[in-house]
Amino acid sequence: RAPRDACCWRSPHPVTVEIMQSSSPSIEVDRVTFSWDLERGLMQIWGQPVVCWWIETTMAGFMLGLQRMVGTERFNLALEGAGRESTAGEWDHIITPMPSVEEGLAFIGRAMRTVGLGETELLELDRAARRLRFRARNSWEGMYQRALGVDWGTWSLAGKLVAYGERILGCPCQIVQTSFIARGDEVDEFTVTATEQTY
Repeated sequence: RAPRDACCWRSPHPVTVEIMQSSSPSIEVDRVTFSWDLERGLMQIWGQPVVCWWIETTMAGFMLGLQRMVGTERFNLALEGAGRESTAGEWDHIITPMPSVEEGLAFIGRAMRTVGLGETELLELDRAARRLRFRARNSWEGMYQRALGVDWGTWSLAGKLVAYGERILGCPCQIVQTSFIARGDEVDEFTVTATEQTY
């Protein structure tokens, strides 16, 4: 490591970020591997390139721009679709290898907090009633919407959760959000139930 004053960036807030000399530093947090390929300018999680954005400023501005272009209904449908499509890799490679679906969902829910997506928890899985309930703390969608003073729903996460429900129950499912961080609630909560309608 170079002398502290030679390699530091000082933010306007009381935070100091030090750039390490290694061109590929890595750390593991709660079984999630973070690495940096500094020569190529990439951050990676489990070897996949990622981007870090400030939720209440950069992410909020990006999402506001998209919502303004397409309107709230299409915006939410696109987010739900993206959430649904995002589950294949984690289902195949992380959730199903676990001893049970419940343990796999618990691991994914905890792993989400390491990458700034909040923490998701399975509250109920009732296969007989064909119903699941989830709770999310500090969801990025709720946080950026609260910063903007809007309430569009947490549709990217909802899409991911309803896709889990469809895989578990083996049928089309719908999702209803019952608690909203964007409205000032402590958490986002969702109920997934079987339906005759497909997405």
